Amino acid sequence: MLKRIIAILSAVAVLCFGFSVTAENSVQEGTEWANGLQFQSTSGSTVYDVMLNAVMNHQSSVNVRNFNIPKANAGTVFYNFYYNYPQTFVMKTDKYTYNSEDGYIYSYFFEYYDTAAVAAQKLVRYNAELDKISAAVPKNGTTLDKVIAVYDYVITHFQYDRSGTVTSAYDFLIKGTGVCEGYTKTITAMMNRLGVANCVAYSKNCPHKWNIVKLGTAYYHIDATYDDPVADRMGQARHRYFLLSTSTMISRAYADDKNNASDATTVKKRDDWTVYGTKPTCSSTTYESTDYVWSASRSPMAFIGGNRYIMIDKVLYSVASNMKTKTTLYTQSDSTWYVYNQPTKFWTDYYGSLFAVGDVLYGNTQKGIWWYKPSDKKSGKFAFDSAVGKQSIYGSIYAGNGILKLQYAENPNTYTQTVKTYDLPRLTDSGRSYTAAMLNVYRTVLYGNVYHDELLDVTDDGVVNVLDLVRIKKKLAS
Repeated sequence: MLKRIIAILSAVAVLCFGFSVTAENSVQEGTEWANGLQFQSTSGSTVYDVMLNAVMNHQSSVNVRNFNIPKANAGTVFYNFYYNYPQTFVMKTDKYTYNSEDGYIYSYFFEYYDTAAVAAQKLVRYNAELDKISAAVPKNGTTLDKVIAVYDYVITHFQYDRSGTVTSAYDFLIKGTGVCEGYTKTITAMMNRLGVANCVAYSKNCPHKWNIVKLGTAYYHIDATYDDPVADRMGQARHRYFLLSTSTMISRAYADDKNNASDATTVKKRDDWTVYGTKPTCSSTTYESTDYVWSASRSPMAFIGGNRYIMIDKVLYSVASNMKTKTTLYTQSDSTWYVYNQPTKFWTDYYGSLFAVGDVLYGNTQKGIWWYKPSDKKSGKFAFDSAVGKQSIYGSIYAGNGILKLQYAENPNTYTQTVKTYDLPRLTDSGRSYTAAMLNVYRTVLYGNVYHDELLDVTDDGVVNVLDLVRIKKKLAS
């Protein structure tokens, strides 16, 4: 006899709290549930494959009887499914409904926020946003290359939601902000895309969520939420919580949480952390060595072809595949961030970013954008609005589709920021961007308030004037 049961979920995720699951868990058809969930995917159809197919087709129910899931594990399977596949944002998660027969789950029933047509439109946009992240991942990179590329992209392109309201991967991707669940689900989605074994960890003590990834035969904690600067620094990525063992993750988070808490006596350790399914052992400290280049950098890793690049303070390096050996390529001369209206005072840190577009590397100074082309070792600068009121440039990212975003702030610690969007200058004719030069020469000739560089002097006569403007117009017309 079939019994239909509606289970109201008593632990719906709020802010950073909630249930989490292994992101590549699966159960083969016919496998006894008592054998436990496997951390890595197994071949063949899985209960999650069948459930996902149903949800993506906006079906109201799915038959799972052949998977022999005990009724007592109804919630575990549902949450495994929900967190394993972030694209399930289209369905409601405040309750789950199922039928049972002889003590086993027969069917799950789903409810949706939107019509099938609206859900399909959202999924198209969701995947388009993930495509932008995929574009920053080296196609033939190692698993480590893929993990750090995704990790750095999420940190540099998104910011923490201090209102505590944005949790789904879809809202995180569209709004550009979210709490830990948004960071975690987005990384889960990308790891699944890239075939990297992963799971989601959570702590009730904290409460918080983060990811675990598998490199080689070992598992490591990565926490993008904790490595994203607050106040947000667009284009900067810390790596304090990147590829940690359990012991280091717990002690480091506990120390940082106490340091940042208004009442340190209320802070609890994450030592209750767990995952749904089989909990992996994260005992390796391999990547905690300060020999790895990211340990001394706030820069994201950039990739051109099979080559890796990173900024450490004002110096650009190429990085070997071992992620330890580095070679100096370029030193940024405009490496000082001065205090507004106080030319003798400056901030001690470097607030430049790093990103690759095509075969060119870019980063920001306080005044504009610099570029470096590794293939011919040429470099230069583009001048932009160096100030917005009392604000100057403190960060930059490439937003895709030829769009450059610059972040302006009065100082590196303020939450008051302005983000301006520009067309990214493209290098043509031996490194000159004539469209960017047109704008910059106009500013220089008309206002005289843009610092000069060799890219603007297209006539090569040592000055930037109307002759350069005429040359640029002719170039563009041709």
